[in-house]
Amino acid sequence: MVWFLPALGLLLSFAAVGWQARQLRVFKQHLLRCEIGAAGCQAPQRAWLAQQAPVLASQFRFDAESADLLARAEVLFSANETELPAKRAHLKQALHWTEQAILLRPRWPYAYAARLGVQLQLGDLDANSDASWRAAWRYGPNEKRVLQTLAEAVFVYRDAGRATPTPAEPILQALVRRDRPKLIELGTRFGARDMLCPPGAALADDPLCQPANRL
Repeated sequence: MVWFLPALGLLLSFAAVGWQARQLRVFKQHLLRCEIGAAGCQAPQRAWLAQQAPVLASQFRFDAESADLLARAEVLFSANETELPAKRAHLKQALHWTEQAILLRPRWPYAYAARLGVQLQLGDLDANSDASWRAAWRYGPNEKRVLQTLAEAVFVYRDAGRATPTPAEPILQALVRRDRPKLIELGTRFGARDMLCPPGAALADDPLCQPANRL
């Protein structure tokens, strides 16, 4: 019987880890539905996420991906707020979780891209956002989600009159290869024909850059 208690403790530990993994999967599924679009994100889904996020934050054994999920949830909560102080409060909390993810996994590009995305929404374009940009580009130059955020940062920095921490064109060219529709969407949203359409630019040969189809 001497072996029984350690074995029981190990079994309970495995059971707890397995339960947490299942709960994280369910949380991620709900979050993805809301990130994809409003059709899959009704009030019950948002309410469930809001209820479960504090549980995840306070009771789960933590890793970088858990922190990333919480950051993404806070960004979602911010988007559903109508008052600016409430929006910023959620974004500040999201920023906290992105920094936790970076501490837990210092070379994970998604964490840096997530932090950069939050900084863009907060309008905090400074040495810290520059550092997020450089790290995201350094560690994730071929990751689609990272490139999407970096490309958006290119246009946000341009509109703010701030110099980009690294050259913009390699980022835009990389996103063309990984997610051309996203770059077109960004170009349309930011009115960036002057950046995307000149000879040699990311979308120079795209039909949307022809005179009859201006962005």
